[in-house]
Amino acid sequence: MSAISSSRRAFKIAFMQKCAEAGMTPAETLDVAKKAITALEKQAVEPTSVTGQLLDVAAWPFKNLLWPGVKNVAWPLVKGVSPIAAGALLLGPPVAGLGAGYAAAKATDMDETDVDNLRKRRLVEEYRQQAQRLRERIKNAK
Repeated sequence: MSAISSSRRAFKIAFMQKCAEAGMTPAETLDVAKKAITALEKQAVEPTSVTGQLLDVAAWPFKNLLWPGVKNVAWPLVKGVSPIAAGALLLGPPVAGLGAGYAAAKATDMDETDVDNLRKRRLVEEYRQQAQRLRERIKNAK
C-alpha cells in the first residue's frame, strides 16, 4: 500500500470516527462530506495563482525580514547616489562572495585526468613497495 493511499485511508477513518463521536447519522455524515467537498472545490485555485502563492511564500523572508532593514538602514545611505551605484553598493558584496565561492570550488575541483594521474602514481608506488619487499625477502632467504 502506497503512502498516499494509506494517508487517505487514515483520513477517512479519522473523519468517520469524529462523525461517530459527534453522534451523527450516516446521512448527516454524508451531508457533511458533500459540504466539505463543495467548499474545497470553491477554494480550488488555478495553477497560475498557485505559482503566485509559491512566489509570495518564497519572497516572504525578503519582504518581512530583509526589506525593512534595507529600507531603514541602507536606503538613506544610497538615497543621493545614482541607481547604478546604489545597485552596485547593495549587490556588490553578494556577487563578490558568489564569485569567490565559485573560484574556490573550481580551484579544488578534480577532473578525470587528475584522478587518473593520481591512480597511476599510487599504482607505481605500490609496485615499488612490492619490489622492495621482494628484494628484502630474497636477501633474507639467502
